[in-house]
Amino acid sequence: MVPQTDHTPAINEDLLRRFDVPGPRYTSYPTADRFVEAFSAEHFRQALAQRAEGVGGASPLSIYVHVPFCESLCYYCACNKVITKHHEKAAEYLDALECEMDLVQERLGRGANSVSQLHFGGGSPTFLSDVELTRLMQSLRQRFRLAPGAEVSVEVDPRTVTEARLSHLRSLGFNRLSFGVQDFNPEVQKAVHRMQSFESVQQLMQQA
Repeated sequence: MVPQTDHTPAINEDLLRRFDVPGPRYTSYPTADRFVEAFSAEHFRQALAQRAEGVGGASPLSIYVHVPFCESLCYYCACNKVITKHHEKAAEYLDALECEMDLVQERLGRGANSVSQLHFGGGSPTFLSDVELTRLMQSLRQRFRLAPGAEVSVEVDPRTVTEARLSHLRSLGFNRLSFGVQDFNPEVQKAVHRMQSFESVQQLMQQA
């Protein structure tokens, strides 16, 4: 328990009620409230066509890959996720991702688009095996061109990653990690259904 001091903000019911309102999702761009039925598949095709024609300048692409799978549910999570221990589901999902890549690339043109940012989020991207992560990165590199110095990042569940896995991520070209850590208080971890010790995360950080 942190003692109350003059520098500690007062947490009271009025403050909690003021902030107990829906807010925008910050983990995706465009944010979730921009995805509306008024923006149709045809609008998306037109945007890709304009991009291919160089309308607005040929700025580098940013690609977000969503891997929805998790082995267990964290109670605070509001992301699109599939809770399962059946890892074979990932192969079917990778098939669908490669199909989507082909559809986008068909509109943009092969190899013509430089990618300055690539991010794997979820879910838990590290739900995928080393072989599946390799396949996914190869699929992306076959269809898009990573710019020199591109930021290649991945969200990491510290409970499912070892030093060997970190080394494999580095070999695939990842140069930025986002560790999923909400709190180190055991009671809070139990409440949100995500148990991971400070020492285990510290060790992974040092290894990274």
